[in-house]
Amino acid sequence: MKAFWLTLGVIFGAGLIWVLWHGYQTSFLLLHSLRASWLDMLMPHFTHLGDGVILTVCISLMLLRQDKALIVTTILGMLLIGLLIGQLKHQLFDDWLRPAAVFTGEGKVHLISLGRELFHAFPSGHAAAAAGMMFFAAFAWSERYPWVGAGAALMVGLIGYSRIYIGVHFVGDILAGIVTGLLITGTTLAVAYPALSRWFSGFSPRTHAYWTAGLLTLGILVLTADIYLLYDTYYR
Repeated sequence: MKAFWLTLGVIFGAGLIWVLWHGYQTSFLLLHSLRASWLDMLMPHFTHLGDGVILTVCISLMLLRQDKALIVTTILGMLLIGLLIGQLKHQLFDDWLRPAAVFTGEGKVHLISLGRELFHAFPSGHAAAAAGMMFFAAFAWSERYPWVGAGAALMVGLIGYSRIYIGVHFVGDILAGIVTGLLITGTTLAVAYPALSRWFSGFSPRTHAYWTAGLLTLGILVLTADIYLLYDTYYR
């Protein structure tokens, strides 16, 4: 986990210094202005990895034969992230505008999001989901594969940057989302994972087989539904 925290700490620290140095709006404009045609094609699609569902299902399926307690903990943690982020966006920070609404009519935002998003910017749900999911991935595999921790942290940074690039979030939205995702994930791992591990350890081989089949079926169904929803929302 050291590589995860070190890499993510560097990314988060750089982002925080950037915001403090340039200000909330200018820090976004400077990063958002760094454009390339191939990124314009890639980023609107890449950013969907931060919706939480795709990463959760993919990593859960990879953990299927390794640690079912961690799979259930992961699902629980991501559900909590979704619930809390929704409450923050729609209750506490309901009037927090996205860049396209803040700079409307000024031509400063090159909005290439596949959907036109103007409101409920803070904190970033995609950044929170990415941070939470990559925390789980680093927890699961970084001890055996040290490079996973650094790679997971870089994925958090890339997904966060994709939200800035396509014009739907300020840098501060991303930083707040990362902190929220990490706090919820850390709490879920500390509270739920030990209890679930003890529970699963008492299962018979047959019960484990039933859980494997059930989680596999659920994962495939949820992944299929989410891909269809993304297609229906952004590509149809």
